Amino acid sequence: MITCPLCNSEFDPGHENCHTSCAFNKGCTMIKCPYCDYEFLTESKTINLLKSLLFRKKDKAPHELPSY
Repeated sequence: MITCPLCNSEFDPGHENCHTSCAFNKGCTMIKCPYCDYEFLTESKTINLLKSLLFRKKDKAPHELPSY
């Protein structure tokens, strides 16, 4: 189940794919809400990449300097 970001209705995303006639419709990840007809992306690969780069988990233990 997916929740629409506009109207907060829950629906099954398998039945409501984007039905536009744009050139990118074969690889399109847009979902259309059946209640309010709002079209939105389920996930953005660019945003996920930026999040992974910006919010990387830091090492828990600090690096130790070698002793001489």
